[in-house]
Amino acid sequence: MKIQQYHKVLLIMCLQCFVLNINAQQEIPPKKEWTITSSKIQEDRFLAKYAIDDNLETRWSSAWNDDHWLEIDTGSAFECSGMRIYWQTAHAKVFTLYTSLDKKTWDKVYHTSNCEGGVQDIFIRSQQTRFLKIEMHTRATGWGYSILDIDLKGTNEMPVAKENGKDVKNTISLLDGDENTAWTSKKKKETELVLDLKNQTEIGGIYLNWGDNYGQTIDYLTSIDGKEWQEAVSITESLGQFEILKHDRRFVRFIKLIIKEPNKCKFTIKDITLYGPNKQVSKLNKYEILAQKMPLGLYPPQLRNMQVYWTLLGIPNDTEESLFDEYGNVEPVISAPMLAPLLKVDGKLLSAFDAIDIKQELVDGYLPIPTVIWVFKDFDLIIEGLAYGQPNRAVSQVSYKIRNKSSKSIDADLFFVIHPLEINPKWQHGGISNISKLNVVNNSTTAEINVNNKTLYVFNKPADKLGVTTFNDGPIVQQLYKNKFPESQTLESNEGLLSGALKYSIFIKENQSSSVSVAIPLHNNKEDINFSNPFQKNKDTQVKNWKEKLDKVGFSLGNKEVEQTLKAQVGYILLNQDGIVIQPGSRNYNRTWIRDGAMTCSALLRMGLFDESKAYLEWYAKRVKDNGHVPPILMNTGEHFGGFGSDIEWDAQGQFIYGMMEYYRFTKDRDFLNRYFPTIKKAMVYMTELREQTLKDGYMKEKEGNERFRGIIPGSISHEGYDIPTHSYWDDFWALRGWVDGVYAAKELNKSDIVVWGEKERQKLANSLKESMNLTSKYFDIDYIPGSADLGDFDPTSIAIGLFPCEALSIVPEDLIKKTFQSYVDTVKERISNGKTYAYTPYENRNILALAKLGMRKEAQQIHDIIFKDRRPSGWKHWVELVHSRERLGSYIGDMPHTWVGSGYMNSVRGLVIMENDVERRLELLNGAPLNWLENDGIALTNLPTHFGNANIKMVFNNRQLTVNINAKFNDLKDIRLYWPLDVKPKSVFVDGVKVDVFQEDSIILPIKTRNVVASW
Repeated sequence: MKIQQYHKVLLIMCLQCFVLNINAQQEIPPKKEWTITSSKIQEDRFLAKYAIDDNLETRWSSAWNDDHWLEIDTGSAFECSGMRIYWQTAHAKVFTLYTSLDKKTWDKVYHTSNCEGGVQDIFIRSQQTRFLKIEMHTRATGWGYSILDIDLKGTNEMPVAKENGKDVKNTISLLDGDENTAWTSKKKKETELVLDLKNQTEIGGIYLNWGDNYGQTIDYLTSIDGKEWQEAVSITESLGQFEILKHDRRFVRFIKLIIKEPNKCKFTIKDITLYGPNKQVSKLNKYEILAQKMPLGLYPPQLRNMQVYWTLLGIPNDTEESLFDEYGNVEPVISAPMLAPLLKVDGKLLSAFDAIDIKQELVDGYLPIPTVIWVFKDFDLIIEGLAYGQPNRAVSQVSYKIRNKSSKSIDADLFFVIHPLEINPKWQHGGISNISKLNVVNNSTTAEINVNNKTLYVFNKPADKLGVTTFNDGPIVQQLYKNKFPESQTLESNEGLLSGALKYSIFIKENQSSSVSVAIPLHNNKEDINFSNPFQKNKDTQVKNWKEKLDKVGFSLGNKEVEQTLKAQVGYILLNQDGIVIQPGSRNYNRTWIRDGAMTCSALLRMGLFDESKAYLEWYAKRVKDNGHVPPILMNTGEHFGGFGSDIEWDAQGQFIYGMMEYYRFTKDRDFLNRYFPTIKKAMVYMTELREQTLKDGYMKEKEGNERFRGIIPGSISHEGYDIPTHSYWDDFWALRGWVDGVYAAKELNKSDIVVWGEKERQKLANSLKESMNLTSKYFDIDYIPGSADLGDFDPTSIAIGLFPCEALSIVPEDLIKKTFQSYVDTVKERISNGKTYAYTPYENRNILALAKLGMRKEAQQIHDIIFKDRRPSGWKHWVELVHSRERLGSYIGDMPHTWVGSGYMNSVRGLVIMENDVERRLELLNGAPLNWLENDGIALTNLPTHFGNANIKMVFNNRQLTVNINAKFNDLKDIRLYWPLDVKPKSVFVDGVKVDVFQEDSIILPIKTRNVVASW
């Protein structure tokens, strides 16, 4: 009996231990026991450990490419039912979650291809695990991936569901992200599904993924206790596929779906995803939801997170421009509601996306007068935009012309839809443009759209129908799609989501055209609209005006596409200007940086636009501080920008001096130099004070190998790759250029004492910079010149300015500079060929000229051609600031047309054709120009300004013979170096009719009075 009792006690103890062990395995191990590893990180301050530190102020961030992973080891096994991820803005679009007990065998437990970021709750089938791995496949933005924190879910967080009060056996099939698992209702015509999340959770809505059987009527409610219910969203005409059910931010535990009116029989839900609290309903969400349910193109595609590209309508020196997008939509002024065309032909509502093709063009290939063409089989819709008038009294005008290409007549309805939306999408700080009061009206000879008591659009003829509607009564596109048209012509709404349309019924005979034109007063100046001139007359006038601006000098190439792209940048620079102030963009960058401005002025000067450059440089010079500090950023009104970076950017002094002296080099304007030399001298003094900071004892003493910081410019954020102060060599190269130009200015004015002082300071900085580059490469054990002394980072695009415009090749470690740019070329080729997505900035066009200067002319041409393909759209011949390989990825692109990028392209292309070498007092011709630029009519430069006087040069390559004719009187020029366009020496060379036997493998040095060269292969 005692033995039996003993065994009984022993059995009970064993069972207790087993239960305790099971309970222990069900509890989530504390985070202090977790460890985490990851793939390549962005920087050391974004380590993997910050994804599990319970601190939403820190984060893990990956490198900027697609395939990355995070792996968590919780230290011991536990029963896991899911995960909560706190994504930063840079989240995954597609990712997979795996679990494992032994890190050898992994189970795929969750996958999504539609992650929206924010706070994301993931539910999986409850299972024992110790290791969890998140594999991120596709980015949702152009950056990498960033996670603020991760929490895990235990068994007490596993949701359960009831259908009409009865338990759903397989609740997880509703939540596991697997489209192959689904829940199907028991009832056929109406059912009620209640999901218990087990804990109160703050959400902003749910995403419901239907199977083939869906409900056409859905009521979605939430509750904290399962007793009192709060309405969230109701749908009465569902089209199936999915529902985006967003609402106000709220805490919920229970979710109820009352589903009715099946399209077939019963109801099937593949998956339900919770939206985090930061994804609650907004005005923009309402439109995004509608757009995802309607045929693509009826709503602006940016509502589907598709990138859209645009150009500008405006005149030089104005402060306002209209956006004109690649589909012919217009945003009249910044943040104002857009106007979008739609067509109805043969009873079908058509958008640009229904066309066979969509084309974008510029007049004569380079004038900033853009066209969009919707190409259909029997007709085209031709949309042309321009602007006319005077600065601060300008008017944009757009013509919409239907051209009948067929042999039969066409009846068409042309709709002009006004949306409470900007063209500038949400990822560009745009989105909703509130319309609280909307009035559409016919006058005797015109029609108008008045928004919030302002006339935004005026049409050249009365409309056949006009109407406005509220969002609740159905936005205008919904009504047009259902063959309805609102009767109201004036409405007010506090919600700000009014929309409306004008309808023009058009009959077009075979091979005829009919058009409607809309004028947009940019400054509330309706009185300046002039419909008495036909659109074509206005267009002819603007073509003449723009040619006078852009054709001041002759610059033609055998490759017309390249020639026109270079010329187009000049027009875009003038459009982006606010008055005389140069800025890189019209919307996101409506302020001015001296680094952009100085380089843009150098490009304008090279194309003969002296007055525009002078006006800007003088304006900036007046705002240099008494101590010589050049404000790196100014508002367009002239005030000092006081935001982030205003007091920790140290490239501005050198850039300012360079810009001033570039103007002088091209014009030899001695009055200008005398007037502004005191300001230049102040900036030189300030550069000495900056450098002295890094010469103090103990500077950067906390850093190992701190000698590499000695004597260079202190840490700043001037170079845009850094958001914390960093010792960027970008700043040092610019400071060197500032010293070179400051000394040059002093020499021109015979200020010998300043020449001696300036040259000493230049030499000291040059010595320190050279030493720093060598020490940094050794410290980080790298074989390239890094972007900064702090990081040893690979950044050839910032190093490129050391070659142009800073001309510092003589102090750059020779063994490192070529390796830097060879590695860059290899990286680019790998980037475009490995099949992975990528993003880059076309500031890389600086590298074209750097490669040529290093003798890597073939590589320079290759990089040119790669960047050239990324003009967006190519027909408008301009770039965004940030290019994504996924052309339609809805992610930040900076601004467009981006004219700092554009000016860099101008300088590079011009430099491959003709380049000043100020150090050697030499002109260099054809250093990297591709052969196809020399073919056909070849290269012709007419009155092209150089530092040594205007150049008139003709260069043609035909039948394996290069002919160069030079007609110019150069000043202060030592010689001309002509590079051969082929990789081999010519068989014969004649200079001014005399055969020359002595020349180099790649070039020939010519006397300055040379008039003719003929080289044959």
